[in-house]
Amino acid sequence: LDLAARNDHDDRAAHDNHAPPTTDHDHDHDPAADDHDHHDDTGAPSMLLTRAPRSPYADNVARERGASVVEAALVAPLFFLFVFAIIEFGVFLFNTDAVANSSRAATREASTWAASPLADFNVLRAANKSLGSLAAGVDAVVVFRGTSASSPVPAACVAQISTTSRGVAGECNIYRQADLRSLNEANFGWSDLNTVAENLGKWDESWPATRRIEEITGDVSPDWVGVYVQARHKSVSGVVPSRKIKRTSLAQIEPQRAA
Repeated sequence: LDLAARNDHDDRAAHDNHAPPTTDHDHDHDPAADDHDHHDDTGAPSMLLTRAPRSPYADNVARERGASVVEAALVAPLFFLFVFAIIEFGVFLFNTDAVANSSRAATREASTWAASPLADFNVLRAANKSLGSLAAGVDAVVVFRGTSASSPVPAACVAQISTTSRGVAGECNIYRQADLRSLNEANFGWSDLNTVAENLGKWDESWPATRRIEEITGDVSPDWVGVYVQARHKSVSGVVPSRKIKRTSLAQIEPQRAA
């Protein structure tokens, strides 16, 4: 037994001699410190955030966006000018058609109403209806005496549009924008059968409808009556400049057989 105890003691001593030496660092090391390096205060693993390098693709996208903005700034004004030009040209064509239709409609009324005292009243009413909103831009409506389907409006009548004259005696009656806005039958119907007081202030005194020839008597044919309409187109974009729109239409008074 003593021999066994001695051998056991010798084995333990040999093991102690081969054990690695310990240092103060080994004794002071806290395993929790290692955990602290990889965990946050809540105990969850923490992520180390680092800034990723900027991608060259992102730089290219930014440059392309900047170029697009510059291109849009250069092209947009031209594009909108082109759009406005199309719109204004369309408005100009619409106004031109309105003036032409107004002249034709008024001429048909003049031919139909012939020598009726209210002939010019109905002429202006038809013109006003055809012009619609363009009536506010009308300079004048001239009802004149023609000699054929190609007769021009008398120059003397056109020259009087810018004045306050009601027309040229025996040639034409001139009606202006203010007249179209205040149509009244009482302002028409000048007649040789009326008294001076009854004819006073009649708008159609220069070439009264009651003096127009509507009957076929021998070699005498009914009068030709024309309607000249002059209106203004106001430019917005400048592509179609402001200008006057002028249209003339003529028709022969529908003939009536003399009684």
